[in-house]
Amino acid sequence: MCRHTKQRDYSDVFDTGTNPFPDISDQLFREGQVSVIPTSHLRGDKEYLVVLSIRSYIIENKIDDFGVDPAVKRTPMLVAVDEAHNYFSSPSNIREAYIVGKAREAVKQGRKDKLGLLMITQNPGDIDGDILKQVNTNVFLQLRSEVVEDVSSVPRGFRRDIPKFAKGQAIVKAPDVEAVEVVGLPYCLTRHDN
Repeated sequence: MCRHTKQRDYSDVFDTGTNPFPDISDQLFREGQVSVIPTSHLRGDKEYLVVLSIRSYIIENKIDDFGVDPAVKRTPMLVAVDEAHNYFSSPSNIREAYIVGKAREAVKQGRKDKLGLLMITQNPGDIDGDILKQVNTNVFLQLRSEVVEDVSSVPRGFRRDIPKFAKGQAIVKAPDVEAVEVVGLPYCLTRHDN
């Protein structure tokens, strides 16, 4: 994954004696399996590097046709990225331009390659515009008023209400379907331990 680089963050993350990613991909990527790759133990550049590397590995092996990892290519995937505005924003350098370019390809042809992207963010306006245009289904939870104004995909009939939403309230907007408000249960069904 890491090609000849001398930056310390790269060696701290990738040169630590673990198995190379392609050697374990058949364990991570299997149809019907949920794989979670936690990054909460990483901070700053290291977390950014890991998320971008894994995302790039998946996208390139899904949308390319030559020399790909068969475990990734054949497995239907929904890749969820929390804090997506950090990883799908408009590029500011050549490396990011390449990575965002691949993400643009993935959102355009991902369905054909059995790849879905779930982007979770409090700042949808910070997502690259070309990527955001390809998103079919949106789920809006409570957003600040200024964020609502910056995001054109927020349904007009709900713009005033979204900043006032309580826990469990959301708007679901999908193509060719009228936007609907969803209200959650008053109690949690899932245990959330950290």
